[in-house]
Amino acid sequence: MSVARTTAAAPDWESEAGRSEPVVTAPGPGAGAWSVAGRRGTRAAGDEAAEPGVVLLAEDDPADQELTRRAFEIGDGPDLRIVEDGAAALDYLHRRGPFADPAASPRPLLVILDLNMPRMGGREVLRQMRRHPWQRSVPVVILTTSDQQEDIATAYALGANSYVTKPLGLREFDRAVGALREYWFEIAQLPRAVHPAEREG
Repeated sequence: MSVARTTAAAPDWESEAGRSEPVVTAPGPGAGAWSVAGRRGTRAAGDEAAEPGVVLLAEDDPADQELTRRAFEIGDGPDLRIVEDGAAALDYLHRRGPFADPAASPRPLLVILDLNMPRMGGREVLRQMRRHPWQRSVPVVILTTSDQQEDIATAYALGANSYVTKPLGLREFDRAVGALREYWFEIAQLPRAVHPAEREG
């Protein structure tokens, strides 16, 4: 969803477009793509050795895609895979269509969803994810422009693990996404979500 900061050009990281701070609520209970390879040693619970993490971002706004990509690219960030709507996110998760090849859809350790996207929004993606046992343990972060309490409550009721309102300022956006990356890939222990096709027997 487009907001006031939207621009097609690469962001100027030395400028600011506002002073709004990121709004993060308390943790909850529970179509093309491109990737940016990272080398951070992310360890899923139960893994013997560190492995590069994969993040799936479902976001339709090109500027927000680029801002998020740049934030994950700083340092040794995880591998970010980007899809443009909720339907493509589910295709990725279920390895359908252009994502049928496992090499094109490595399992994500974290999913970041915008709420308002064409074809299918983040609410429905989250609802369908939580219906599948192998996806229930995958952490989901809502990253959206909405700060409405109804949207926040609905997201957590559907099983979101965190809800972040997109800041308007470029530096604030970078700081918010950087904080997400640091928490989920440097502090938290993530479960290894195994796709049914990868299971033996």
